[in-house]
Amino acid sequence: MNPLERAARGPRAALMAGALLSALWPQPSVGLDFSWSATADTLDWFGVDNPVTGNSGWILQPNFLTPQAPDGADDRAFISLAGKTVTLSQANTVGEVTLGAQQLSARLRLLIGGAVLTAVDAFTIGPGGELGFQGGTVVVGGGALDSQGLIHGVSNIGVIDASVLNRATGVVRVDNSATLQFAGPGTTVTNSGTLETVAGGLMTFADGVGLVLDGGTVDNQGAVEIGDGQVAFDAGDNTGNPLSLVGSTLSIAPTAGQGAFAFSGGVLVGDIAAGQLVSQQGSQPLVTPDSFSNAGELQLRGDTFVESTLTVMGGGEVHNTGTVRAVMAPPQGNQRRVNGRIVNQSQLIVDPGVTLTATAVANSAGVTVGAGGALDLASEGSNDGTMLFVAGSQMLVAANGAFHHTAGATTLHGEWQFGNNATLDHTGGTITGGGVVRFENARLNLAPGAGAMTFDFEGGTFSGDLESGQTLRHSGDFFQLTAPDSLLNEGVIELVGSRLADTRLVLQGGATLTNAGTLRVVPGGSNGLRSRVTGTIENQGALIVEPGVMLTTTGLVNTGSMELGAGAQLTVSGGVFTQQAGSIVNGGVTVVDSTVNYAGGDIVGSAVQVAGASSLNLDPAATGVASFIHGGANISGGVGANTSVTLQANVIGVRTIVSAGSFTNHGELRFDNSPGGEVNLRVDGLEFVNEQGGVVAGNGTITLAAPGGRYINRGVHSAGASAGQIDVAGDFENDATGVFAVEIGGPNAADYDVTIATGVATLAGTLEVSLINGFTPDPTDVFTLLAAGAISGEFDNAANGARVGLSGAAGSFVVEYDASTVRLVDYLSGAITSGLSGDYNNDGVVDAADYTRWRDNLGQPAGALPNDSDGGPIGPAQYATWRANYGAAVPTPVAASAPEPAALLLGAACGVLVVRLRFATDDGRRVMPRLLPVDGDRRSRQHLGFAR
Repeated sequence: MNPLERAARGPRAALMAGALLSALWPQPSVGLDFSWSATADTLDWFGVDNPVTGNSGWILQPNFLTPQAPDGADDRAFISLAGKTVTLSQANTVGEVTLGAQQLSARLRLLIGGAVLTAVDAFTIGPGGELGFQGGTVVVGGGALDSQGLIHGVSNIGVIDASVLNRATGVVRVDNSATLQFAGPGTTVTNSGTLETVAGGLMTFADGVGLVLDGGTVDNQGAVEIGDGQVAFDAGDNTGNPLSLVGSTLSIAPTAGQGAFAFSGGVLVGDIAAGQLVSQQGSQPLVTPDSFSNAGELQLRGDTFVESTLTVMGGGEVHNTGTVRAVMAPPQGNQRRVNGRIVNQSQLIVDPGVTLTATAVANSAGVTVGAGGALDLASEGSNDGTMLFVAGSQMLVAANGAFHHTAGATTLHGEWQFGNNATLDHTGGTITGGGVVRFENARLNLAPGAGAMTFDFEGGTFSGDLESGQTLRHSGDFFQLTAPDSLLNEGVIELVGSRLADTRLVLQGGATLTNAGTLRVVPGGSNGLRSRVTGTIENQGALIVEPGVMLTTTGLVNTGSMELGAGAQLTVSGGVFTQQAGSIVNGGVTVVDSTVNYAGGDIVGSAVQVAGASSLNLDPAATGVASFIHGGANISGGVGANTSVTLQANVIGVRTIVSAGSFTNHGELRFDNSPGGEVNLRVDGLEFVNEQGGVVAGNGTITLAAPGGRYINRGVHSAGASAGQIDVAGDFENDATGVFAVEIGGPNAADYDVTIATGVATLAGTLEVSLINGFTPDPTDVFTLLAAGAISGEFDNAANGARVGLSGAAGSFVVEYDASTVRLVDYLSGAITSGLSGDYNNDGVVDAADYTRWRDNLGQPAGALPNDSDGGPIGPAQYATWRANYGAAVPTPVAASAPEPAALLLGAACGVLVVRLRFATDDGRRVMPRLLPVDGDRRSRQHLGFAR
């Protein structure tokens, strides 16, 4: 066998022939060898069976040099002199053709089918030459396939086992349904011409085969697949479909032109220039040895089960001035990952439904995340450009991570989520769009001008102020939201109640939450009803506690509006509650162990409950409507004209409430001994004054602790609640404007109002008597309405021995004064009149006031005016009577003069009157005055006892 035959039958040729063709055709017993002389333009056949020797009965073709023919119809070979076309195994014949160093010129085209064509040395295709494949294999043993012509995959699978140099004029083309494979580990295809696949054509590079794009064009309308090889993109352009790289290495030189490459794992070396596209998908990662830049497009595409990953080694970064895009390619998976930092100066796009995880993202240009998509930051991120998160999208910041919003504008229609101990550091720019930022025990540092958004906390830390359009919502059983400094809210803060523990907002260091917007406390489900603010709430806006919810705070200052729903409760504990202005609607406020300051505003609905060791400081000039139930420790100032204060014992025993100075009442001050205790108001100043317009009522004790202390009534003094007793430890004065009101509901001491004073009771003003509970007194009943250490003066409308009429009913009593008591006796039913004709207002004097009453009743029927002696309709007759009696007055009855205090003391010493008074004191003794008159009058036999 000659050397060519030995080369043709080498191990590699035999392997390729067997692998590709043995399954298709039976192996022949004959080898077909030829050589070609370019100078002679002839084909020289040699070997055992060839047309030259005439062996095997070759049939001569008309264009054949030697008139001999092949052996049988299935073995044919012919040469066309006009085109010099050599066809080997075109149909069914399988064989091996071995060439020396040969060249295909424009005058000779070689088309092989199932044969293996082996070139011992270099194989050259000249300009216009063509090597066509309808199957078969070309092996170049000693050199490269150097082509300036056409390498043509026509049909079936053609294989080139050689390095290929495709020169500038060279074309490698693969037709539809054809495959051209470059095989042979360690070989390289270098292109300076054109690599072309038409639609449906496939060009493959076996594992270990390299591709050098050194100019020219790759026009890929079909598919180019490169497996586990080296691709050097040095120059030229790639058009059409991306080149597919499986586990390969792509090196991109700065001189490279346009091109598109699709990785399924591998290595990327170099930068991606404008007009270039690199995509990655599959379970194997795409790795870059260090940082790189992208001015073109970098795509991360899906994989069905695992993340599609780009890894930048050494903690490097992707510097993007083009487009980085996480692409959704259904039905593939939606996980994408960049192990490295993305520095985005152009476009970063996350398609709908895709999650892009990156170590870090620094954005100074544009980020867009589609619906259902997510940008997941494993470490940190920043923005000083623009970001758009559409509805349904997310940004996720991992535990201990951070996102810095330093400038730019973010439109958030979706939501951001910050994991445990992560931080949103907002120092500049705006975040708008009405989306939600969620914090799970994370931190928010918020700068002014951030824009409209909602921050949803389950524990964490908040620093900054909340502006209009911003909402901060906090919920969670076991996590607290902490504000290291004072906080101004001009938006909405919403505390969502917890079930197992309080939802807590903690203002560190006694800081203040100034609410100029809305602070709303809402339930967290049917059982999540508890919230707490540690610190002071200064409410200038709206504070709303929804029905059934409980809010506890350390301090509260209200100048805005507070609304508590049905069953809601707001508790101030261990701090200060100040109501300066504004309103509290529906009450439900309890203050425990705190200081209460009331200077104005309205408290409508339920009264404020003041309990424990609390102090109630009242501004008597306050004009608002307010109610307090005070069972605390101290009280100061005075009760305003529209203020109601109930002093409540709320303990078994004595509850002493202390006023360190004098105290005034312009509104309503009530004493309440319930439940079963006694309430004692101790005034350490000189005076307790019930001013004109004020009301003092109920059951309790007023202790005037200072020497010479006195209770001055210029308003209404009404002991009891329906019927009861007020004790005064000190002097009592009923001034000229004062009304001493008494309600009588029965004959026993417990059935009517009694006031008992240890000091001197100085009387003036008005005595007002009412019957209650449907009671009608007996004329023999005696009612001691006032007892004192001494009595001085008389009520202006009730001289000693004179009758005083009932208020609101017909009836009267005789008023009796003695040294220490004032009594009502001799009840008489029916109206009383002065009996002075013309005294139409029944005040005992005919004066101008009676003329006014006559004028106001002109035309009224008879009886409309008291003391009308004329009868008939009110008219001229009544006027004439008034005029005739003008200036007349009822004579003043002779009354027993009230003794001076010294005489009272002398009388008491002589046993004329024995008075035993016991008052509630700080040590818990009960008030049980008992009055025992000793004269022989029928009323003196009444046993007057008062037990409260």
